[in-house]
Amino acid sequence: MATKKNPREKLKEFKEKISLPILKQPPAIKKMKTKNIIFFLVTCFILDMMSFCLQGVNMALDAGLIWIAVFLLVLHFSERIIESMFATYRDLNNDLFSQLYSAESSQMVMNLSNSCRNKVLKDEHGVQTVMETAEMIQKSRWYIDSVWRFWWNIPGTISQTLTLVIMIMTTIMIELTSNPTSQLIFTMSLLIVCVGVYFWLGKKRIDLLDNYRKTRRELQSKEDVLLTEVKSIEYMSKRDFEYHANRLRDNIVDSRDVVKTENLKLNKVFIQRAFISSGFMVAILLFKIFTAEEINASVLLNVVAISTVYSGILSKISTVIRSFESIADLVIDVNTLYPDFKNIYDTYVEETCKEITGEQVDSITVNSFSVSQDPKKVYELKNESPFYLERGDFVLVQGPTGCGKSTLLLLLTGKLQLKGNPIWFSTGKNGYLKSIAYQTDKSMANNFIMSEIILSDDYETADKPKLFEILHGVCLYDELLKMAKINEGTKNLPSDDEKVFEFMKIRKYEQFSSGQKQRLAIAKLLYTMSNEHQIIAFDEVLNRLDDETVKRIVPFVAEYVQRDMKRIVLLATHQVELVRKYCNKEIYFSQDLSTAYLHTKSL
Repeated sequence: MATKKNPREKLKEFKEKISLPILKQPPAIKKMKTKNIIFFLVTCFILDMMSFCLQGVNMALDAGLIWIAVFLLVLHFSERIIESMFATYRDLNNDLFSQLYSAESSQMVMNLSNSCRNKVLKDEHGVQTVMETAEMIQKSRWYIDSVWRFWWNIPGTISQTLTLVIMIMTTIMIELTSNPTSQLIFTMSLLIVCVGVYFWLGKKRIDLLDNYRKTRRELQSKEDVLLTEVKSIEYMSKRDFEYHANRLRDNIVDSRDVVKTENLKLNKVFIQRAFISSGFMVAILLFKIFTAEEINASVLLNVVAISTVYSGILSKISTVIRSFESIADLVIDVNTLYPDFKNIYDTYVEETCKEITGEQVDSITVNSFSVSQDPKKVYELKNESPFYLERGDFVLVQGPTGCGKSTLLLLLTGKLQLKGNPIWFSTGKNGYLKSIAYQTDKSMANNFIMSEIILSDDYETADKPKLFEILHGVCLYDELLKMAKINEGTKNLPSDDEKVFEFMKIRKYEQFSSGQKQRLAIAKLLYTMSNEHQIIAFDEVLNRLDDETVKRIVPFVAEYVQRDMKRIVLLATHQVELVRKYCNKEIYFSQDLSTAYLHTKSL
């Protein structure tokens, strides 16, 4: 039986959860948070002290200070205007914070997902499965959002709590100077009971939130994954679409039922609290009236003044409880999401800590290794003897579908990490080389193809001679020119190069055929390749192209990737006979039941 942790241990554990290095807030957010602390302290003090204006009017009239009484009365009736001004600024500040942290957290989440794609394993019903990229992005975004919002809300909660304490102390001082001890004891007793019940009901709400928060997050995560599937799948039939749409619908219905049930429970607590506060205020008013020697204007003003103060205190208690509930809600989120995020973060740390060298390496030796293709270990890729690759090698990687070609390319390019890294450099060091790789259907977003290829929206930065050479080399230039000549926006331009260039600025990736998409992705790789990249990997780069196109593209690619510097080039393909003559080494696979063995030979 697990031992129950004491509050100090829980606090220490939570502090560790929100102190991961990646969660460190950028300077811009820290600066905004400092401004937020000052703003909350000032506004809370000003607004809450205005609850005492009528009490001050009463005291000023008793002392004959008419102008002070008038000023306090004007200030009292200006409370809503001042509060509205502060609320507008507060909302603006919150919006700015939301925009800033969304931009910063999006960059962090993209870094995480890019490093951890298809590498984060989670336990599902006793079986390890790979976490979907959409789920990984969503959980990372939620976790970062929860931690940053926790730090953002803390100053406001502290400010609200401090002003509540000041309001109660000020009320006690006023009651001591203006009322008999018996009246003070009665009203303070009612106030203490009301405060106690308020906080008890607030704790009850937090417990209710804790009970269903995890379920709600899991349902939301599943909904996001299903929605991503519905948007990305190309359906073969109406029945196919209806099956996936019904899965999404059923999940949404379940999620909404959970939210509806739990919101009813939470609203019940709100109603209980409203009855208690109303009863408290009625009791105070009746007590003040019945204990007065006579009912006159002064007594009524005093009743109104003290009721305003107590209403302000109750309102402040509600605000404080809401602040604590918001923080508790975020704490629940952090505790719920932490295991998955820690899993993602640990994978990210492993990936970023991989030793990737920037120095020039003449060759690499790949020692014996074994890679499981499936978390259940029903299929393995093995290399029983070392093989040797050197700069200038053009390596053909071939074998039957599912034998492990893609896994081998991921390993050699550092996209897949083994605990005992089998790759050794000619310098005697162990690690990975900087690489660039192509994977079918994963290399380009549905953006303007010019932006995707040059990786910039500033088209003036494009190296046009280099771009046009690559387009010719991958057999795209003539096809783009043909389309540009019939496009209304480009057909009247004076030169062919201008037509093609402008057409690429207005045409999106999804508007091309599958074979054209494949060649566009090759063009992107060649254009973005730099002298840092010592390994180039092409994974099934030719599978949608006809033989004649392949015969024209492969010699260009083989020459282009080795032109400015000698590199190790890997080409995985089933079109073996068409490309073998351009390669000097071959890696091929043989299978024995559930295990595939790779072999190498010189051509």
